[in-house]
Amino acid sequence: MSKESHFCEDMFDKTTYRCTDDVKFVVQLPLCDSIDKLGDSRSHALGRFYSLERRLNKIPILKDMYFSFMNEYEQMGHMTLCDETSIGGISYFLPHHGVLNEQSQTTKLIVVFNGSASTDTGMSLNDIQHTGLVIQDDLLDILRRFGQFNVVVCADIEKMYRMVWVVSEQRCLQKILWRRKPDEDVQEYTLNTITYGTRSAAYLAIRCLKQLGLDNLEAHPEASNVILHEFYVDDMLCRESSVTEMIDVCKQVKEILGGAGFNLRKWISNRPEVIAGIQRSSSSEEDVYFWRRGIPIRH
Repeated sequence: MSKESHFCEDMFDKTTYRCTDDVKFVVQLPLCDSIDKLGDSRSHALGRFYSLERRLNKIPILKDMYFSFMNEYEQMGHMTLCDETSIGGISYFLPHHGVLNEQSQTTKLIVVFNGSASTDTGMSLNDIQHTGLVIQDDLLDILRRFGQFNVVVCADIEKMYRMVWVVSEQRCLQKILWRRKPDEDVQEYTLNTITYGTRSAAYLAIRCLKQLGLDNLEAHPEASNVILHEFYVDDMLCRESSVTEMIDVCKQVKEILGGAGFNLRKWISNRPEVIAGIQRSSSSEEDVYFWRRGIPIRH
């Protein structure tokens, strides 16, 4: 590994822990430079917010989706209003905008936060943090293995990045500006979880996933192998020789990931009995599908 990779791994090992209340991971951003090099970012973020607000007011449908996304963010505790003691001092404000994905079956609009926006010193948040190393298998290798077995299953992790908390001391580096009505004051919020659009986000989320695989390697070797080698970012591509083996492994993977807040959803399989077996083991209604002639059909 490179010097940067060693630094990121060492920092993860020394600083990452699990919450006592909901057992989710809490991580520290792998900074490579001092936050003192960050200048004023609020002015630029405020200008971007006013521009965003004007655009949303012109497109009511987009505005409704944007507000729905931000309301969910706040209701889940993933962003919180700054109190007086946390206003001022060294901080970084992330400009944000919406990205539409009409093909998505769940979230049509995703709010993206820009960690590369420069401050008045020319430095951004992404400039002072490491990217982290690639720790998952190559996608082509995963797909090659995936196509060699009779029974296959796909699923993805719901809101993967947002299931990992950032240490409270660094949340001042993940501030945003937001308000619901033009006649209200623009308010400061902190983002409390890993944020899509920051340089180290992918590494930190995937590293937490890998840690779950390592922690359960002895107790659940097959499920751990899936977690360590059959995920590409948040997408699982699992394969087994029989329906029974597949159901057992998927149940174990689901339980292990669920214990850290990583909820597997959008289950798809070429064998409907696999989906039925997974669904029976769940205590809640889930989105599950199976393939029939290459077309996802609701099971």
